[in-house]
Formats: sequence, C-alpha cells, structure tokens
Amino acid sequence: MTVPMTQPPRTMRLVSGVFYKMAPLNRGIDSLSANGFRRRDMCFIGTRDALAGLHVDVADAPRKMRAVYVLSGDVEVMGTSGALLEKLEKAARRESESRFHSDGLLLGLFAKFSEHIRRNAIVLTVSAADSGLLQSGSLILLQHSAHPVQTHEFTLMRPTVTGTTVVKGKK
Repeated sequence: MTVPMTQPPRTMRLVSGVFYKMAPLNRGIDSLSANGFRRRDMCFIGTRDALAGLHVDVADAPRKMRAVYVLSGDVEVMGTSGALLEKLEKAARRESESRFHSDGLLLGLFAKFSEHIRRNAIVLTVSAADSGLLQSGSLILLQHSAHPVQTHEFTLMRPTVTGTTVVKGKK
C-alpha cells in the first residue's frame, strides 16, 4: 500500500526591531551574532532610500534589495535578500494558496511598522529556531531598537511531498 508523504507543520518565530540610526543597528546585529543568531537568518526591511544607506558586514549572506510589498501608492517596501526573506516569501505563497493574498503574510508581519518605514527606519527581523532564542533576541533588540520590538510566532503549513511511502505488509 502506498501513502502520500506529508511534512509536519513548521513553527516560525520572528522578532523585529526598528532602527533610525546605523550605530544602534550595528550594535544590535553584533549582540545577536554573539548570542547564537546567524546573519543569514536576519532580514532588513525598509524603503529603497533607507536600505541604500545600509552597510552591514554580512559575509555569509550576500545582500541585494528586492521588492517585498507596496505600502501605499508611492512607497515600495524593500527587503534584503537572504535565507529568511526567502522563507517568508515561500510561506506567503503557500499560505496564499489556502487563505491569504500572496503578500498578506508579509504585510501582516510588517504592518505595525508602516509609519516607521515611511519615515525611513530600517526594520531588522530575525528568525529564532526556538522559544529560548526568541526571548533572547527580543531582549537584545529591546536594548537597541528605537521602538518596542514585535514578536511573531505562527505555524506554517508544509506542502505534501510528491512521492509515496510504501507500507510493508499492507495491500
């Protein structure tokens, strides 16, 4: 007998802080890195102008700007490419197939930062592998962020894997 293979849902844990100046942003990144966060799991969100001034050493994750969503008719929100943004975009696409618009997940994550983004702040979002790292990341960003941090924890549906598993002894 063959049974379709499915993957269990995955929990995403994110913490985001707001930065108007580079010095606190750099200190926050250094503190996160010193406490077990990988730079590939960090993403910077903001306007094209705000991110153009971003000069963060990210040796293990090349950064290029990509459009994420449109905040209003004249404000396009950009993100730095990397593993975290790719995970979020894939999750948004999967979720859009079931219940959200394709940018609904991303817009929902960053909606509370809209006014900061309009004023050229940079939002640093970090992925945490577990609840302990989420708490640690929150405390670190609280020390450096210009605004209270936001945490997000949500379960993503995983797609059914094409292929089958053979169960022995059953027809």
